[in-house]
Amino acid sequence: MRLPGDKSMAHRALLFAALAKSPSRVARLPDGDDVACTIACLRALGTRIDVDGDTATVTPAPWSDPAAPLSCGNSGTLARLLIGALAGEAIDAELVGDASLSARPMRRVADPLRALFGVDVVELAAGSTLPARVHGSIAFAATEIRASSPGAAPSSDAPVRVETGVASAQVKQACVLAARAFGGDVDVVEPVPTRDHGERMLTAFGAPIATSAAPGGGRVVHVGAPFEWPGFDVDLPADPSSVALVAAYAIIAERRARFVDVLANPFRTAFVDVLRAAGVDIALASSSAKTHAGEPIADLALAAPSPLVRGIDVAAQRVPALIDDIPALAAVAVASPFESVFRGVGELRFKESDRVARLVDLARAFGADADVVDDTLRIRGRAARELRAVDRAVDRAVVRVRTDGDHRIAMAATALARAIGVAIELDVPGCERTSFPAFATFLARLDDEAAPH
Repeated sequence: MRLPGDKSMAHRALLFAALAKSPSRVARLPDGDDVACTIACLRALGTRIDVDGDTATVTPAPWSDPAAPLSCGNSGTLARLLIGALAGEAIDAELVGDASLSARPMRRVADPLRALFGVDVVELAAGSTLPARVHGSIAFAATEIRASSPGAAPSSDAPVRVETGVASAQVKQACVLAARAFGGDVDVVEPVPTRDHGERMLTAFGAPIATSAAPGGGRVVHVGAPFEWPGFDVDLPADPSSVALVAAYAIIAERRARFVDVLANPFRTAFVDVLRAAGVDIALASSSAKTHAGEPIADLALAAPSPLVRGIDVAAQRVPALIDDIPALAAVAVASPFESVFRGVGELRFKESDRVARLVDLARAFGADADVVDDTLRIRGRAARELRAVDRAVDRAVVRVRTDGDHRIAMAATALARAIGVAIELDVPGCERTSFPAFATFLARLDDEAAPH
């Protein structure tokens, strides 16, 4: 089966298309609310976007200050990338979000931009969250004093240098887009390597981007000058984080599955390695490997019904590459008779919900045991048949799960409930529309394919 296009790439492709020198085509867009918000924000800035099914034709036009606040919905990626893009385009605008997004930290992107421009270009509510007022006109004016900006090299011939301060692909990409205010010639330094979709895609589209190692294990993204690129044509590969959730269901329900044209970026497929280490027969098919828009693509096969043979063990240094996939892994852990350990998961507290707390709730709701000490989450699961027995023993007609509107918690709980055959009640029904509205449909397809005909 082929799942919808990757959401992280979709946000970037639409933004890059809006800033390109000529029209672009972006195909296989996912149809969730997050991507719809990106399209709406870009249209409000002046970009023409014509959508036909899952394909968008993007015609660039000079941006202008929007007449109303730009709504980022639930999307932290959109909010942080757009803050950088607005600063780079000399646009003044206000960004707002839903209740969940409005509680997430935005100081992490405002601080590097202040270091880059030497002035405050982002005003945040209560100093750290949305609503955010971006003063792109101030940022643009500040490029005239680049030589005296904090972090700038003393020589006017040397690149401006800015450190992201946190391991965040969103913050890194915001700084890269803000570099357009300088015309390029900016070094963006991250403390450890993070998702590199932006670098890969911009390079493939013809932008002057180069990467190199930084002292201490970090990475430097050099933005060359002039920082511009032509229009492009891209077909988005399947979203591996969506694949991880459907694969979790297949593992618990003991289904075979094959997913085609999956984004195989190493920063996005770490969940495959984690599951294999726990004994699951899952692998990327090298025979199907290809490349598009700078990204590797491959098929992913769950060759046979393959439960865990040992607990899942996630080291802290793997978490940046698993940040969206830990809910799927946690669902598998709940339905396996082992202790699974997820170390260094503190960053999950700042996602769409406090995912650490919600995963503890999820495990306990289904009859497993879980606790968290500092940044280490432990889940002591039960085999799926034992989880069913627990539900019968306590005469529960329905398992109630608190999600706080977090789409990935909701989908992990839904997959687990369907796989073990119990009813589920979510506190925020339908929140999977944020990223994967057709999630339940794909689970049903796996069941149909497994049924005797």
